[in-house]
Amino acid sequence: MSAHVEQSGFVGRVLGDRWIVGEQLGSGSFGVVHAGVERASGAAVAVKLLHPQFIHHHETIARFWNEAEALRRLNHPNVLVLIDAGVCDDGVPYLVTELLTGETLKDLLRREGALPPERAMRLLGPAAHALHHAHLAGILHRDLKPENIFRLRRDGLGTTKILDFGMAKLLDTPPGKKLSQTGVLIGTMAYSAPEQMQGVTDLDARADQFGFAALMFEALTGQRPFPQSQPFALFQAVMNGARPRASELRPGIPSAVDEVLLRGLDVDRNRRYASVEDFYLALTQAFAGAPFEPASPAAPAAPQPAPAAPQFVPPTPPPAPFEPHAAPPITMASPPAPSARYRAIEEEATRVRALAAEPGPRSDLPPPNPLNTTLASAHPAARAPASRTLMEGTAPHNDFSAGAGASTPMPVMSPLQPAAASPPPVSAVQPTSAARSDAFAPPVSSPPPRLVPSVAPPATAIVPARSNVVWFVLLVVAVLVVAAVAFLMGRASNG
Repeated sequence: MSAHVEQSGFVGRVLGDRWIVGEQLGSGSFGVVHAGVERASGAAVAVKLLHPQFIHHHETIARFWNEAEALRRLNHPNVLVLIDAGVCDDGVPYLVTELLTGETLKDLLRREGALPPERAMRLLGPAAHALHHAHLAGILHRDLKPENIFRLRRDGLGTTKILDFGMAKLLDTPPGKKLSQTGVLIGTMAYSAPEQMQGVTDLDARADQFGFAALMFEALTGQRPFPQSQPFALFQAVMNGARPRASELRPGIPSAVDEVLLRGLDVDRNRRYASVEDFYLALTQAFAGAPFEPASPAAPAAPQPAPAAPQFVPPTPPPAPFEPHAAPPITMASPPAPSARYRAIEEEATRVRALAAEPGPRSDLPPPNPLNTTLASAHPAARAPASRTLMEGTAPHNDFSAGAGASTPMPVMSPLQPAAASPPPVSAVQPTSAARSDAFAPPVSSPPPRLVPSVAPPATAIVPARSNVVWFVLLVVAVLVVAAVAFLMGRASNG
């Protein structure tokens, strides 16, 4: 634990009336990291505090808040999450972040050495995406090293987080508020780009690409690309020295991977890849055996082959028009011819009507039926003779306006004469099966009639139906006569 923090007594203190400082987790040049908990919920957090000796160092305090601003702008699953920031009662600034469980890349390489290519790519791939996301947000890390790559263990699955944006550069910072001075080295020399070691101010994403290529080289080989320990020798190696090949330190690495790493570690930033994302994609394709060359604005475009002469393709004939099948002609069955018995009855009815139309009494008319006289005397309403009612179509019709017992004969219609078109009575528009007077009408459940052309049928088409009605009426009359005779005989026997 840092002596400054121990003397200040941060362990057990409550920051911002919300965060309780716990045990120390690590210490750096400018600050110290403690575990902590939220006072209300008990959630575990990490608390980063600036060393008290720097509370009067304005540039260091400015860098501390610069890190808070960088974390606040970044919203990526592979970047440390900032929860809160504030100042203690004694003026020491602090940051509250998520608490991570795992180990740094430095601890992993120290324990296991060089990593298999698949594991190295899986470990540093999320870091490449997070770094590219920071560059798109206008933030340069400028201090990539194994200590700032954290391998997170959560629920048995590992992922990677980028830590420590204390040396980050916000590209939208006004020139008068820049923290770095010209000629001052920012970052760790073994992973710093040549232009960063020279202290130039117009750094861009290619400087972080250099540091990421050095991290990938060390993960694949277990050694740094520039192993010099003396600062001057290290400076010379980075600025002018030859770059080692990873395949020489670890046999089995493809030569295509060497070319990608050498390009990422090039002294001239104009010969590097345009972005960290392009570098990582090229490295992935090199391990897969397929070359990758991202488009670069400075590189001339490859000549395109001349387009082939167009070939004539005959047009596809249109499909044949649809012709529906002709419907078979509809033939109407001719009505059956009337029988000889029906013709005889019809001739007899015609003769009776003709004789009845002549004036005066006629001796050749059939004698009156005594039963009709008896029925008429017993029932005054039934004045029409039974022969006319049943054979000629008249029926007793009570005229209630003329008084009880008055009757009006219905018009007489010949069996061969079609009925005149007249609207049916309201009660007879849709008769039910129970109220129908026609016993030969089809039941309700019968199938619909066959479709026929709208041509008026000949007059003889209704003859069979009229014949059936006549026979039915004759049968009803016979039944009534028998019933009447039986009734009269019964009364006579009783009397």
